[in-house]
Amino acid sequence: MNEKTIKIILIAVAIVVLASILLLAVGAVLLNIIYSRIPFKELNEPMEYNVISAKQIEAYLVNEIHNIDNLDKYDLTIGSISMKLDKEHRGEVEVIFVERNSQNSKVIIANLDTQEGILYKFQDLGRESKLYPGVIDLQDWEIDSTDAVRIFEEFFCDDEDFLYDEIRLYTYSDSLIDYQGKEEYWMVSLIDEEKNICYNIRINAYSGEITSHTIGNLIIDKE
Repeated sequence: MNEKTIKIILIAVAIVVLASILLLAVGAVLLNIIYSRIPFKELNEPMEYNVISAKQIEAYLVNEIHNIDNLDKYDLTIGSISMKLDKEHRGEVEVIFVERNSQNSKVIIANLDTQEGILYKFQDLGRESKLYPGVIDLQDWEIDSTDAVRIFEEFFCDDEDFLYDEIRLYTYSDSLIDYQGKEEYWMVSLIDEEKNICYNIRINAYSGEITSHTIGNLIIDKE
C-alpha cells in the first residue's frame, strides 16, 4: 500500500467520523425540538452528589425510575446516554430507557443535572415513539464515561495545543444497522471553545480501543 493510498484512507476515515459526530449533534437538536412538544413531569428530585459517571447514573436511575408512575412493571433498560459536561465531569445528562425484548417498546427519557445534583425531568413517550435508539448493555461495558475521557486525554497528551473546556459524550450502538454483530462505542468530543477546535474520538466500550479520531473546527451547538 503506497503513501497516497494511505492518505486517501485516512481522509476517508476522518470524513466518516466527522459526519457521524455531526449527525449525532444534529439529531440531538431535533430530538430536543420533538421532546419539547411532549408533556413531561417536573421532578427536581435530589440525588447524591458523587453520582457523575454513566454507570453511576445508570445504577441511580434503575432504582429511582421504578418509583415513578409504576414503571416497575416494565422490563426497562438503557437505550442511550448523552452527556454535556465540564472538566469536572458534571453537567447535563439525558438517559433514554426502552423496554427490553419488545417489538413495540415503551420509551422513557430522564434528564439530570449532576452539577446541581438533581433528577429534574421525566418524559414517558409511550409506545408510539419513533425515537427508539436501540439497546446498549452499559452494565457490561468495561469503559465508563470517566474512563473514556481519561483514554482521550492520554491519547492526545503529546499534543502541546491540546486543551479543552467542555466534554460531550454519546453512547452508540450499531445493533440497528449491523445484523452480523453488535458493536458499542463511546463517541467523545472535547471542545476548546476559545480556539473553536473540536477533538473527536470513538472508543470501543468493551476493550477501550480507539477506533478512530479527528481534530477539526466543527461547530457544535452550545445551547
